[in-house]
Amino acid sequence: MAYTHDSNDITPQMTANNAPSPVVISASSEYSGHPIWWAFDHTWNNNWNPTAVPSSCSPQWIKVDFGKQYRFTSYAIYTYTSTE
Repeated sequence: MAYTHDSNDITPQMTANNAPSPVVISASSEYSGHPIWWAFDHTWNNNWNPTAVPSSCSPQWIKVDFGKQYRFTSYAIYTYTSTE
């Protein structure tokens, strides 16, 4: 499945938890070898797999600090399920 960037997405293409600045991505935990910023790198090709975390670790959280305030009227979270 190819990634299609939504033109309404205000999250920049992340290359690290704090790049590009001023956006900072953080989480309650990270699965070994799967940094949380991979969820925001605008690709499906990095093998970031949030489902690899055992269900006993629930609940978890992800925070996106944009470095400034926004007023949201809606948001969407998209998931990807591999068909391999």
